[in-house]
Amino acid sequence: MRLACVGNALYDIISFVETDFASSLGYHAGSTVHAGIEDVEPIIAALPNAARCAGGGAVNAARVFASLGFESSFAGMIGGDETGTCSGPTCRSRALPGSFSNHRGRPGSSAR
Repeated sequence: MRLACVGNALYDIISFVETDFASSLGYHAGSTVHAGIEDVEPIIAALPNAARCAGGGAVNAARVFASLGFESSFAGMIGGDETGTCSGPTCRSRALPGSFSNHRGRPGSSAR
């Protein structure tokens, strides 16, 4: 069985924090806030022992499928910024053969 996944490669940052972490930064726990990169960078810097890895639905599905011993691949867009530079090799090293298109714009912008 083979699985082909198509989507945007995202970058997951995972950290276990205390219950009051969000409120200590002025956010309400349990809420969703759409923030620009200038607002996100201080939050990421404050995360203790943050684990970073390539992610996103398509990448994660392909990676889990491969870890179960099946053949999988990923095709998608990776940004040309520092995060994208880290995501590409991570995807490739996780036994995810695929097609990657590097985008040189700012994260979150569309390719032209």
